[in-house]
Amino acid sequence: MPPSLRLRLARQRGAEARPRPRKHSSLNRSQHSRGAEAPRGPRVSGTPGAQLDPRLAWDKADIILVKKRYSAFFRTGLDEVLDRHGIGELVLAGANTHACVRTSAIDAYRRDLRVILASDCLSSYDEGHAADSLRYIAGNIGRVLTNDEIRQHLSCRSSNV
Repeated sequence: MPPSLRLRLARQRGAEARPRPRKHSSLNRSQHSRGAEAPRGPRVSGTPGAQLDPRLAWDKADIILVKKRYSAFFRTGLDEVLDRHGIGELVLAGANTHACVRTSAIDAYRRDLRVILASDCLSSYDEGHAADSLRYIAGNIGRVLTNDEIRQHLSCRSSNV
């Protein structure tokens, strides 16, 4: 599904917030103590890779949250945005299913939010751990659905509102 269609479907359901790629202006203490190198590429604040992808068709009314750790909830203000808009269900997508997506899904579940993972919009460099994460999430805390299944789910929910 093209990013602009995902965005339109999300907006139809009242979603406004999307965490951005991680950005760093410098190493934090825990990275430094582990001997980590300074972040490069898309994660460095001020580089083109840290900008929103123009194919998302975002506009100035959207709420932009900067994600600094694995979870989309860690010091982003996402809790407040969801509370303010009465949102009780999240559809999650992203890279590193076994880390960022899984952590965000668990944190959403811990906040009593309904969790859906968009299986067509997930990726990982570690397919084994990603598969384990999907099994865990599907068996314990949420649903793993294709984009077509999500469209159907959202369509049914909006017709019942």
